[in-house]
Amino acid sequence: MQLDLLVRRPARKLARADAARLADAVDQLDATIADVRAVVLALRNPDPGAAPADLAESARVEVATAGELLGFAPTLEVSGDLAGIPVAVADHTRAALREALSNVVRHSGAHTVNVVLRDDRSGLTLTVTDDGCGVPQGVTRRGLRHLEERAEQLGGRCEVRSSPRGTTIIWRVTRLN
Repeated sequence: MQLDLLVRRPARKLARADAARLADAVDQLDATIADVRAVVLALRNPDPGAAPADLAESARVEVATAGELLGFAPTLEVSGDLAGIPVAVADHTRAALREALSNVVRHSGAHTVNVVLRDDRSGLTLTVTDDGCGVPQGVTRRGLRHLEERAEQLGGRCEVRSSPRGTTIIWRVTRLN
């Protein structure tokens, strides 16, 4: 993120070739981070034949972890029958929640965070709302693009609403079972 900011700082204009090399290095770092996250996920569930963790419990763990990093406890509301969520959808939802909370921890400066995970007849919705600084104009949106891609892989969508008073991420997939 600091490297991304360096490229965009008007006071420190880089030569076009240097800026391109720096952007490439950032992309390589992002790919490495994704690889590390995949390894960590595999280490969390080392037995591929084992039943996946309950989605509601996974959400509680992710929210608690974010709370430790933020210094305050985000709220979590879970509703609906999450036990019937297909494994692939649950896995993408866990990853989307982790990414959304990671963005809040790293970038927002929020004082409150609310997470709602709701399954109803029409689909599964994950909403993460914070009262932080919002997504600045011109910032790269890699993490947000990953959220959108995960939703699209499942035929869903991800909407990001942001202002200087906070950000809301609505990640939704249609009921698949």
